[in-house]
Amino acid sequence: AYAFRFRHNQGAWLYCDLDGNGGSAGTYDPAQQGALTVAETKPPVVDWCRLQFPASATITTGASLPVYGQVLVSGVTNAPGAGVGVEGQVGLGAAGSNGASDGSWTWTDAAFNVDAGDNDEFMGSVSPAAAGAYAYAFRFRYQRGAWLYCDLDANNGAPGGYAPAQQGVLSVEATKPPDVDWCRLQIVPGASPMTEGEEFTAFGQVYVAGVTDQAGQCAGVEGELGYGLPGTDGSMGAGWTWIDAAYNLDVDGANEEYMATFTPNAGSYSYAYRFRYNGGDWMYCDTDGNTGASGGFDPALQGSLRVDPPARPLVDFCNLQWPPDGTVSVGQPFDVYGQVYKAGVTDRQGAGAGIEGELGYGPVDSDGSADNAWTWLAASFHEDKGANDEHLAQLAVAEGDYAYAYRFRYQGGAWTYCDLDGSNNGYDPAQQGSLTVRDAPPPTVDWCRLQLLPGGETMEAGATFTGYGQVFVDGVTDQAGQGAGVEGELGLGPAGTDGSMAGGWSWTAARYNLDVDGA
Repeated sequence: AYAFRFRHNQGAWLYCDLDGNGGSAGTYDPAQQGALTVAETKPPVVDWCRLQFPASATITTGASLPVYGQVLVSGVTNAPGAGVGVEGQVGLGAAGSNGASDGSWTWTDAAFNVDAGDNDEFMGSVSPAAAGAYAYAFRFRYQRGAWLYCDLDANNGAPGGYAPAQQGVLSVEATKPPDVDWCRLQIVPGASPMTEGEEFTAFGQVYVAGVTDQAGQCAGVEGELGYGLPGTDGSMGAGWTWIDAAYNLDVDGANEEYMATFTPNAGSYSYAYRFRYNGGDWMYCDTDGNTGASGGFDPALQGSLRVDPPARPLVDFCNLQWPPDGTVSVGQPFDVYGQVYKAGVTDRQGAGAGIEGELGYGPVDSDGSADNAWTWLAASFHEDKGANDEHLAQLAVAEGDYAYAYRFRYQGGAWTYCDLDGSNNGYDPAQQGSLTVRDAPPPTVDWCRLQLLPGGETMEAGATFTGYGQVFVDGVTDQAGQGAGVEGELGLGPAGTDGSMAGGWSWTAARYNLDVDGA
């Protein structure tokens, strides 16, 4: 319950209920006090989670299985990146046991993987040491609250939300002894990087006791070259492409060498070999060889291949056309022209399709083709100039001294940098344009005169007086009509005082009347 009380000048307290108290006996009623209920603070909870993938798997002893789970915590996991305070673990236990209650399960930390809509996805791994049948699941908690256990059809915390029948199923088979005794991926020096469209050939060697030490190709031996995304493990198989390799030659009297060729698309790849004998298990081969012992294949020792996209065609010629130099005031735009030629493109009417031009500027004595301090501005097609396209852009820069140049490219290819004597002989910073930008002097009036009206200086009080003045501003008033930015005023003050001192004078705006003498 709660209530108020008041007193005045340290006097007696008067207690106050909901229907008021005037001070009379019995006017404070406890039944009219306020009522307050304080609920117990609920612990932080996970709103939803699910064992995402895979639903089941088969691996061999010594191998690891990546397992993914997703979790939703309102207001937390729907923000970009890992939700703060969210923990995930992947658990492994005996097949048929309940991961949510069986204390024999082993739980290991999982790490944030990616955002999945409003959910966070975590990834962990299980690696049973012994062959057998296992179950696996995920669990999540928020701010170290209670764990929410997650099966394949998800759990939102409702009773019965977790079912052992919906746990992941894992079968672990004993690793069979390899039928191949040894193999190795043979690295080809200088094979990477290469350009898309080129063929890539890789070699692998294999040894099978009593087989490959015979002359020529031996029956029952198979080899394949595989490739996949960089950093992925070829021995896991997922996402890799495998192609048949052919016998090449005998090596050292005991091994056979195989070779395979393919034409990769642009991108980066890891690659490896694998061999088997008489349809047995594959042995995967890295660059330091594999004898079949535990850890004999190391993904860090797979081959690495980079394939660059084909070079795009360059423009045939370009130059910084005009002007070679200039001096302007701050704020005054400076037009610069560049020309470009690409056979079959710019020699057609109008802007050549796929041609881009930019005007760049930077510090004096710097190299526009190499200096990252330069600023580049898009230039627009101006007009055809014979077989060339001419582009135009404007510079409007702060006070200082600058070098400038053009650059052009075709279909998003490499830029060709252009100086005053053209690109045919390369780019020379000494052939860049030169621009000086200085503060503009304040605008001035070059000449003015008060035009006196003969006999018009004496008038009656209350009459209107009209005065005339003429002004000359070079480059402004010599244009037809009113000169932009020119203002005039007629001033009136006591006789004998100095109008230029302003004191005691009143000034009235004058309006343009007419041009005089053409200036």
